[in-house]
Amino acid sequence: MTRVSFISVTPLTLYMLALILYGSLMTLTSLTPKPEPPTTHTVTTNYQDEDQLPQLSNRAKRSHSRWLREAKDFYHRVRIPETYCSKVISVGGTRCKGNVDNNKYVCLDPDVALNSSNCTIYSFGIGYDVTFDDQMSYFGCEVHMFDPTINHSRLASQLQPHQHFYHIGLDAITYNKTFVWNNEDDDKPGDVIVGDFDTWDHIRAHLHHQNTPVHYLKLDIEGYEWRILEELGSNGRLAGVKQLAIELHTSVIIDYPDYKVLEFLMWFWDKLEALHRQGFLRAIYQPTLVEESMYTVPGNTSYKIPTCFELLYLRRGPVY
Repeated sequence: MTRVSFISVTPLTLYMLALILYGSLMTLTSLTPKPEPPTTHTVTTNYQDEDQLPQLSNRAKRSHSRWLREAKDFYHRVRIPETYCSKVISVGGTRCKGNVDNNKYVCLDPDVALNSSNCTIYSFGIGYDVTFDDQMSYFGCEVHMFDPTINHSRLASQLQPHQHFYHIGLDAITYNKTFVWNNEDDDKPGDVIVGDFDTWDHIRAHLHHQNTPVHYLKLDIEGYEWRILEELGSNGRLAGVKQLAIELHTSVIIDYPDYKVLEFLMWFWDKLEALHRQGFLRAIYQPTLVEESMYTVPGNTSYKIPTCFELLYLRRGPVY
């Protein structure tokens, strides 16, 4: 359970709260509502596929098997905070089926707080919900937005000051991929979009950001996170990042037998440990309560576990 207390009210806190209110009012008073994102026909290929799952070393298996003996062990452990944020706010998001979706948490504690006069954000995975990106740009951050799956021209006209959009996705290799969107309201063909994918190092070089620290990194990339976590967690690539907000997708376990479920979860945990080695500690856990992504515990049909969830990491731990 996340422990949050709103004690001393600083100018930064007041500014951020005003920012959130302003962004919300803009959303409510918009004369041209943004269309709902269509449904893609494309099936994501990533390391959640069984035939691509790398093998864990025997040492890693022995280490994880000491505590990870059932699926619920993984999901219980990932909820436990390793550090606390005393002043946290939710930024952006839209209401969907009674819940707020696509919001991100930002910690205002002094040691990890963002400075409006020197703040760089990388936001991977936009869709057509730019509420987080808008509100952080109002705050003064330079927000670099990445998404290879959406229509660039539709977003370009909506960009705010301090926002930069790139039709690029993040992955472990360089390639391009075609996305075919389906219009749900009629039978007309939807957009056909060819998006580029590139590596963290190549993207940084393309933006001439090799020496520019990223202060807040947002990853909402629909399963691709498992392909790039190990690379990001090595060679000091995330050295300047103070806060890391990541949506994790583990729904692949829903369709596999128990013994295979544990193999996947051990591998997922091994990837998360790459972040821990770079000093990132879990502070906030927020499940995504969507029925299709709930895992039913074998033998107990009433016990369902969210396999998709948001984590906010703060860089407070030792690097080793």
